[in-house]
Amino acid sequence: MQKYIVFDFDGVLADSFDVFLDSLIEVQPLYFEKKSKPELIDISRNIGLNTLDVEKETFIRFTKDLRDCYIAREKKIKLFGFTEKILSQISDKNIKMGIVSSNDIKLINTILKRYAVADMFEFVVGDIALNGKDKTLSRLNDIGVNLERSWYVGDTPHDIKSAKFAEMQSAAACWGYSSKSLLEKESPKICLTENMQILTLI
Repeated sequence: MQKYIVFDFDGVLADSFDVFLDSLIEVQPLYFEKKSKPELIDISRNIGLNTLDVEKETFIRFTKDLRDCYIAREKKIKLFGFTEKILSQISDKNIKMGIVSSNDIKLINTILKRYAVADMFEFVVGDIALNGKDKTLSRLNDIGVNLERSWYVGDTPHDIKSAKFAEMQSAAACWGYSSKSLLEKESPKICLTENMQILTLI
């Protein structure tokens, strides 16, 4: 069993919040009362999308339409600055890395290849069902991940909860989709305020 650093994708490695926001603005008239861009930013960063007034029976369709709009904007998605350098330094220390994300697996791999970092990851798990991250992280021990020694770096409250469920060490990426104050409510093991601080997990 080995120590790993496992990443969520959006908001941790991928600088995609603006793309997500544009997608949310596009689909919102179909599912809830129209809100301004500043309102949607505040809800996303400080409150949580689960507070949007989306009917329970249509929520799955809402998330699918939102995802489809997001995927259609794939060419606008980029990695955060210094990401390649960070991943290279982790790799140089012989620490293995992986990705566990609810995002589209093809989209993730396309972006990783675009930045020539795909080969740095031992595994990339995508297309995780809603609320399925808990079990997905827990099953990583089946492929040699020492869960207790490994980190999961995520940018949403659910990411922190999932890491704890799997008994992994949780690192909150406070440059992502959720604010630091929202993430701190889940008591992550560490809060990182900029992506270069990922290197402190080595």
